[in-house]
Amino acid sequence: MTVDSSRFEARIAALKSPEFLAALKDIKRGVEREALRINPNGTLAQTPHPKPLGSALTHDSITTDFSESLLEFITPPENSAAKTISQLKDIHKFVIDNIGEEVLEKVAVHLSRPREVYEDVPNILWCHDLAEDPENQILANGGWQKFSHFVFVTSL
Repeated sequence: MTVDSSRFEARIAALKSPEFLAALKDIKRGVEREALRINPNGTLAQTPHPKPLGSALTHDSITTDFSESLLEFITPPENSAAKTISQLKDIHKFVIDNIGEEVLEKVAVHLSRPREVYEDVPNILWCHDLAEDPENQILANGGWQKFSHFVFVTSL
């Protein structure tokens, strides 16, 4: 495959242009962070969504993702990155203060074609039941050993 370096350089120059940078000045950003609820003995929490965290289905900032044990923290869109980080820290502290003896563990969710797995967090592979799905090929070739959790989606 050949790469047109002049076209690439033109795109990079466009991203550095004053017009582009000015357009970014007023963008809003939000953050979604996922964390597993873990029991003190290191096992995955099987308890229902903690009541002090509000409804997992309707809360603006704290929901569940894939399972009751996988929490998702969501910040509202803000112009200030510092405010977004502060809000995320506040959500995280609130959750820690309201999940009893459970702790939060960072995770990496691989939705498709994982290119790398991370040594410092559990890795979750999201698989479909389609025979031609590339994720299933990863499992067939022994790649399943890299993952600590699997989520299978079926069309049944």
